[in-house]
Amino acid sequence: MQRGNLLWEGSRMILPEHRKRLLDYRDQVERAAKYLRPVWDEQQLEEFQYLLSWAIGEDREVTLRYYTQYGPREVGGRVTKIDPLHKQIQVDTVTGRHWINIEEILEING
Repeated sequence: MQRGNLLWEGSRMILPEHRKRLLDYRDQVERAAKYLRPVWDEQQLEEFQYLLSWAIGEDREVTLRYYTQYGPREVGGRVTKIDPLHKQIQVDTVTGRHWINIEEILEING
């Protein structure tokens, strides 16, 4: 008598906590695939460098869109420091200081 997997078919179930965890994991994987980190050429990086230097020199507020694993985020404030060694910039906002990787910047508006 060959029943295959029918013997255990009636006892399959999933706990609500496990279902929620599986759905959260699937959403996280889908978001990560949807929002890929940008790869910029040298010309675009030079333009970003120019805009950031201008913002520091003129003490102007800028709005930065940058990449995160959950999708693009936006922050507005004054650029106070550029760290070329770690490739990061420091942006002071009303809520505090943010360090953003230069390689994750999507757009700069001044």
